[in-house]
Amino acid sequence: MDFTGPGWDLFATETARYAVDVLKQMLRNGTFTTELARKGIPFRPSVDEAQRLATDRGYRDSIIDWAVGEALEKFRDKGRAGTGWNPQGGALIRTWFTTGSMYEVINFLKEERKDAIKYHRAVEVCGQQTRETVRNHMSCSSDLAQQVVDQDVLREHLGSLSQRDRDIVWGRANKKTYKEIAAELGGETGRAIDRRWQWLKANHDWINRLDKLDEKAR
Repeated sequence: MDFTGPGWDLFATETARYAVDVLKQMLRNGTFTTELARKGIPFRPSVDEAQRLATDRGYRDSIIDWAVGEALEKFRDKGRAGTGWNPQGGALIRTWFTTGSMYEVINFLKEERKDAIKYHRAVEVCGQQTRETVRNHMSCSSDLAQQVVDQDVLREHLGSLSQRDRDIVWGRANKKTYKEIAAELGGETGRAIDRRWQWLKANHDWINRLDKLDEKAR
């Protein structure tokens, strides 16, 4: 197979579309876990992960888009190296690719778990620092005291979000523009960050209650 040109582009588009459709169905109806067990893949989403994947469309779609993109790059790299899909292996090429995409979903969830552990450890440290700040500034102004409390509450809420969403919310809380946040995340556009920010505000009351930022920051 030639991994360049119109032929590859057509194949990549059709194969990716198939994998996206299959993953959406599995993650939405919960059969992703069943399929992992059937294939003998030693990973299971937690109850919270499975519920969020089933009910949070934006979260689910962002993971699928990332996973299929990663799987497509690896499919091409392995194909060029001669270690990829083999018709003698018995699996249809799109089935083989979809399984690869499932592994990328797993990789995403594993990274999120690692990030969550690091984040909660950081929250514990920040929480201790915040309590020390409050004790050391009992005579400070009410504005400063409220700022300390607000930052602590914000950190606690951020722990419930994905790493990407945390970065977006934290960036907006620090009055960064959509373009600035996109540049920090890499591979994003200001428009995409704007859309995600609007979705987050519509679906999380605590985000919607954050101080309104200058509309010109768009």
